[in-house]
Amino acid sequence: MTSDTFKRTAFNVAAAAVVSLATFSVPGALSAQDGWSVNRAEGMEAEAKGLEDQRHEWGKAAWLYRSAASLRPAGDPEAVDDLQMAGKLAWYTEDYTQALKDLEDAATRAMEGGDVFTAANLLVDAAWVATRTGQPAKAHALTRTAQIHASSPVLSDQVRSQVTDRVIDLTELETQVAAAISQAGGSER
Repeated sequence: MTSDTFKRTAFNVAAAAVVSLATFSVPGALSAQDGWSVNRAEGMEAEAKGLEDQRHEWGKAAWLYRSAASLRPAGDPEAVDDLQMAGKLAWYTEDYTQALKDLEDAATRAMEGGDVFTAANLLVDAAWVATRTGQPAKAHALTRTAQIHASSPVLSDQVRSQVTDRVIDLTELETQVAAAISQAGGSER
C-alpha cells in the first residue's frame, strides 16, 4: 500500500466515523431539544396558571398558554388544553378573533392526537364564539366540521349524541341571535 493510498483510506475511515457519530448523536440532540421545549412549556403553563386569578393579566396568561402549546410536539394533549385555556382567556378579555383562532387551533391539535371527541367539542365551542360575534357563516362551517368529526365510527352513539346535543343547542342560540339582530334592526327603522 502506498502512502497516498494509506492516507486516503485513513481519511475515508475517519470521515465515515465522523458521519456515524453525527448520525447517532442527532436523535440524542433532538431528544434534548424536545425535553427543553417541554420543560419550557411547563414553566410557561405554571406562570400562566399563576396569573389566572389576576384579571388584568389574562391577556398575558393567554399568550403564555399559546406559547406553551407551540413548544409541545404534535399529538400532545397538553397543547390542546393550553390552547383551550388561551381561547377562554382571550374570550374573557374580549379578544374574540384570537379566542376563535385558539379554539380552532386546539381542535386541530386534538385531531393530530387522534382525539376526535375533543376536536368536535372544541369546534362547537369555536362555533359558539363565531355565533356570539356575528359570524354565522363561520359558525355554520365549524358546526358542519364538528358534525363530521362526531360521525366518526370511533365514537360511540352516546358520545356522538353529546356532540349532537351541543350542536342543537348552538343552532337554537344562532336562531335567538338572528332574531335579536333582526328585532334590533327593525326597531331602528
